[in-house]
Amino acid sequence: MLIKCQHTFKHNEPSGSDHWNVQREIMFALTRTLFNICSMLGAEKNTRQRRHEKTKRYILSEAKKLIRKNGVDKFSLRGLAAACDYSPAALYEYFSNKEALLATIAKQIELDLREYLVSESAELDDLIKLGAQYIAFAKNQPEDYLLLFMSFSSGRKSESDVLPENSAYMVLVNLITELVNSGQIVLESEVGVEEISYNYWVLLHGHVMMQLTMLRDYKADFESIESRMLSRFVASLTE
Repeated sequence: MLIKCQHTFKHNEPSGSDHWNVQREIMFALTRTLFNICSMLGAEKNTRQRRHEKTKRYILSEAKKLIRKNGVDKFSLRGLAAACDYSPAALYEYFSNKEALLATIAKQIELDLREYLVSESAELDDLIKLGAQYIAFAKNQPEDYLLLFMSFSSGRKSESDVLPENSAYMVLVNLITELVNSGQIVLESEVGVEEISYNYWVLLHGHVMMQLTMLRDYKADFESIESRMLSRFVASLTE
């Protein structure tokens, strides 16, 4: 009887190749299980991230509305929380303080402006195009433009302060620097690159501010005026 049982056990015991196949199937099953768990966790994380970003965009949108209505000096996280129907503490999940939120708004708008200011090369015509792009941004996104320039400071205290690389103004400074270096713009001895950049920026800003405020209902061929204005300014840099 014992001999028969031993014979039966040996007969049912998997061979070397069968044993490897069983091990392999187990490993495959474990791998699939781990992959499914990781996929579910990744999907859950992505969902949370999308929900977080969506809520953050909503908070920023409501914040901009309040700043336009009451001004940046009267803006508070408590007032924003009430407008969003959140508790004040809930906002700290997205922004560490009021200053961080305001800095995010300013940076966001300036990055949008920077994306408008595209320069594919460094020719005098590119300087004219950049001016037209600046004006286009102000006309296409007037609320953001006014919010940026009427509610926030650049943070610079003097010309010696380094310009942030992501600054929209830096795009203009870089282009004029290239035009000077290539000899297309010749500076007078007492005039620097930033003075020319500042003069051009002020020209553009003053022009669009007039259209967005005092002359917003005024009917005129501003596009033709802008074209002549930009061309005359750039031409004056070569004389």
